[in-house]
Amino acid sequence: MWKLMQCDSFQNRIDDQPVFSLFWLTPEDVDKTHDRDFLSKFSYVGLDLIELRAVYACLPGNFVNDPDSSKHRWRLQVREKLYKMTEKERKGMLGPEERRHLVYSYLPSEIKLTL
Repeated sequence: MWKLMQCDSFQNRIDDQPVFSLFWLTPEDVDKTHDRDFLSKFSYVGLDLIELRAVYACLPGNFVNDPDSSKHRWRLQVREKLYKMTEKERKGMLGPEERRHLVYSYLPSEIKLTL
């Protein structure tokens, strides 16, 4: 039963973060995503450092389909937060939840991603 609860916690983490759906899209599909999704649906607040790095890594370098530059601004905000968290990490000031969300501690060690 405990293992099932742990798996449920992990699944809830994935389900509670719509921004993770970007992981399954190609950069071209991310570019085609509606700009309002970036401003509302794809919140990056509360992500740990590894999650934030993963979100940033799946974004296209430049958004072609971005007439008002809102996607570009969103990407810059993610980058700025990533920079600040990386600086905190470098200084040893990153909190435990910023370093790695608690739900990942339940995963088997062979599939954990750590800093």
